[in-house]
Amino acid sequence: MLQVAIAKNMRRYVQRHFLKAGLRIAFEDGTDHGRINSNGNIVDGLRSYDIPIDVMDKTYDVGLCGSDWVEEHRLGFNIHPAILGRYTYGRRSLIRPTLDFVASNEDPIFRVEDIKPGSIVRTEHPILTKLFLEERGHQVATLGQIPDGPSPEDFRDWCRERGMVGVRIVHGAIATSVSKSESNNGCYGIMVNEKSETAMNHNLMVVETLLTIDNLLIANPKLLDDKEKGPELEMLCQSLERGYASFRRNLEAPNYRSGERRH
Repeated sequence: MLQVAIAKNMRRYVQRHFLKAGLRIAFEDGTDHGRINSNGNIVDGLRSYDIPIDVMDKTYDVGLCGSDWVEEHRLGFNIHPAILGRYTYGRRSLIRPTLDFVASNEDPIFRVEDIKPGSIVRTEHPILTKLFLEERGHQVATLGQIPDGPSPEDFRDWCRERGMVGVRIVHGAIATSVSKSESNNGCYGIMVNEKSETAMNHNLMVVETLLTIDNLLIANPKLLDDKEKGPELEMLCQSLERGYASFRRNLEAPNYRSGERRH
């Protein structure tokens, strides 16, 4: 029996995808747990961040999560899951999300290279963020990862004195924290953005896109040669691939429910 991990924020479309593959996922109201009724595979709702780690340490056999988190773990932790499927849909639409560098419209910049020392970039992706900023010519420090480093209250001044840009790790609500930061001065974000709605709703502008995100089916590479689970995994991949084509056709049809139209 395969153990499958699904990110909480991807449930809506993953459920529909699995249904088209003949695998019905039913989540109990108010919980993060469900069961694929057709064959008993257990599905847990997790954070996307955790799934590559949980798959590689064999907590789960298979996972569905964003390619941004696979890349973050590859660069930061040398984690290399097998990628068995690639699906282009996000949390709320068939449009592929992007990982974007955003700034407030009240503190406009036109290039990432122009941000000043002492600026703070808030993100859930500290490894990708640090590499991105360094590629743009900045010296970068990440709060909480500096030996004998500054307190959160002193972090901005500490970075400014050393000519550095600071990275603060936050878990969610990046757009809100950037838009509501004091005077919006020197506070930026790197966040997942779908259809640009999140940025626009918080009076933010996208300065640059780091990468485009796909939804990936990943597995522990050792599972591929497993005599018992290997064939199960192959069947799951085939079912999801067939279901994916039907899933997309269904959502792209002109008569699907209002509120789910393409934009």
